[in-house]
Amino acid sequence: ATVKLWDAATGEEITTLRGHTAGVYCVAFSPDGTRLATGSADNTVRLWDAVPYRDRLRERDDIQRATKTMGPVIDGYFGRQLEPREIAALLRADEALTPARRRAGLNLLLKRASEMRVETGGASNSQGE
Repeated sequence: ATVKLWDAATGEEITTLRGHTAGVYCVAFSPDGTRLATGSADNTVRLWDAVPYRDRLRERDDIQRATKTMGPVIDGYFGRQLEPREIAALLRADEALTPARRRAGLNLLLKRASEMRVETGGASNSQGE
């Protein structure tokens, strides 16, 4: 039998825990959220480390929040007519950015740059390269 962990906010499946040999009838998180206990009809209780899943959700949430704040920053760089590679270099060099904001900025940069290529039909020069 398996136990599936879902993100209640998005409905996204986080992981599937495997190990019980019969149906799972009870599940409980520790008060600090670091452990998950499952009880099964196979007469076992299993303890699972929940930290990796909790941390993955926190990182995703951090990136989602950062994306909202980084959108205007990326738009501002494009407004200054900077090339995507120049913007990426600025983001990587900015020591004031948290890792989540840097990652969000780079993700937005890739998205906006690919949207620009689609709108313009791709980049090419007069030599057909």
